[in-house]
Amino acid sequence: MGGRTLDLQTPEEIERLHEAALAVLQDPGVRITTPEARELLREHGAILEGEDLVRIPAELVERSLEVAPERFTIYDRRGEPAMELGAGNVYVCAGVTNLNYLNPRDRTIEPFTLEATAETALLADALPDIDFVATPGVTRPSDELPLHIVNQSEFLAMVTNTTKPLMPLVAGGGAELADIYEMAEIVAGAPRPCASGRSSCRT
Repeated sequence: MGGRTLDLQTPEEIERLHEAALAVLQDPGVRITTPEARELLREHGAILEGEDLVRIPAELVERSLEVAPERFTIYDRRGEPAMELGAGNVYVCAGVTNLNYLNPRDRTIEPFTLEATAETALLADALPDIDFVATPGVTRPSDELPLHIVNQSEFLAMVTNTTKPLMPLVAGGGAELADIYEMAEIVAGAPRPCASGRSSCRT
């Protein structure tokens, strides 16, 4: 994709930001509450202190940046290339996590619901200039929709109304994410996302 770019920092400023980020990751470090994530970081050289404090050495970050791909492709649910990330392209999503919904039928402002999530995904699916769909609103838990299945229900409302790439936002823990991953595999035809390396879902 050609055209002009908007550069908000000079290369020198970017380098200073990077160095500052490296310093903060190492001291004071970051609190990571997920045991699996802490163990993964420890196995690769991070230092664990106390219950959940992780100090990430600068060399671990730099090594990770060196092996990370400079660009990769996100596919839609049909397996077609949808977005080339890291290539200087700009993409637009429908979202993200709005608290209220402007009802297009009567112009009233309402709390975001699963129905509003489904409608937003369906509209985004029909709009050619929308490239992917992120969780568009925050669905409040209720007696009919317990907190532990809110994120999964939001994903279901999106994936059944668009074939565009999805970026579900998960506020819970590993159980919710595991459920959503399994749902994505089923929709794509398990285990296609893993076997093919073609991702249509980001978290």
